Amino acid sequence: MNISKKITQTLVAILITGMLSLPLTLVSPSQVESVFWMGISKARLVVFAVHLLAVVSVAIVMVIGIKREYKTPFFQRFSKFLKHPTNYPTLRYVLFGGSVFLSFAFVNFSILIPQALSAISGWMAFSAWMLYALFI
Repeated sequence: MNISKKITQTLVAILITGMLSLPLTLVSPSQVESVFWMGISKARLVVFAVHLLAVVSVAIVMVIGIKREYKTPFFQRFSKFLKHPTNYPTLRYVLFGGSVFLSFAFVNFSILIPQALSAISGWMAFSAWMLYALFI
């Protein structure tokens, strides 16, 4: 399969997952003492804004890559890394370790911390695993 197709499919999957997880940060109402706007606290609105900014940045990277056919220097270096992943074992192991760490963070956020952080940590874990899957 063509590398540009793999990158596009990965970015589309990350973007769709990010858009689906956005509403999950606002599902449950905040505690009564910390309500700021429509039953939501300021901290949850900040988490939502950061999540939205991350989803928009993934969309921008995808659109730039598709319009320029992945010929920019950033995508050229990235595709060189995808073609020869054995030349960059440290980066590969760091990405694997980050994926495992984010997966544990997602589990902990789901159990111990309110749902607002669970959605964004789940999306980050999914994104890290999808990026790692590009190299397999």
